[in-house]
Amino acid sequence: MNEELNRLITKIQKEENNVLRNEIIEKYTPFIIKTASKILGKYIEVENDEELSVALLAFDESINKYSEEKGGFISFSSLVIESRIKDYLRKLNKIKFDDSETIELIEDKCQFENEVSLNDELKRYKKILLKYGINFETLADKSPVHKKTRCKCFYLVNEMKDNKLLIDLIKIKKKLPITNISKQYDISKRVLKYSKQYILSLLIVYIYEFDELREYIEYIGGDCDE
Repeated sequence: MNEELNRLITKIQKEENNVLRNEIIEKYTPFIIKTASKILGKYIEVENDEELSVALLAFDESINKYSEEKGGFISFSSLVIESRIKDYLRKLNKIKFDDSETIELIEDKCQFENEVSLNDELKRYKKILLKYGINFETLADKSPVHKKTRCKCFYLVNEMKDNKLLIDLIKIKKKLPITNISKQYDISKRVLKYSKQYILSLLIVYIYEFDELREYIEYIGGDCDE
């Protein structure tokens, strides 16, 4: 279904087919409403909501700007809709964080493309995690709550990521060799068993060279040095 939609979008661009464009916009209006409502935190009315007009124009803009290297069209259009609605709300001075700081927008092409790139990485990352028996839902439950434990995991992953023999073993077995790691890095099996999915999820970022995610986890691990 997604591949077919991507093909239709490309067809609209090449042929300037406005009939097909309008059909696509009409068909995906429920998706546009749902996406806009999620961003706004309220359900938008079709009849009189200006925000919906902004969302519809953003979806139309997505059709014009989409290309296959930007991933799936649905994900791409979601980002465009979110950016345009936040831009609109910022002009009205309506949207703020709980701490009263104005939400920053994607304001230039480079930053926007970085958002798309991260979205593509997350899709690939999710697929690889599943090969290791990990999904986002269980990972959220298994992530360390305490900073001390979390920092131990960051330090351990930083040590392990350059150990080629260990990495090769992990790639073959699709799991952490608990006893091996415990001996090599002098860390208790209890900590390893409790945090094994979290450790493995971080390590996978390095093993499969997810550059955008690597920058993110190194950023959130930065407070371990404090």
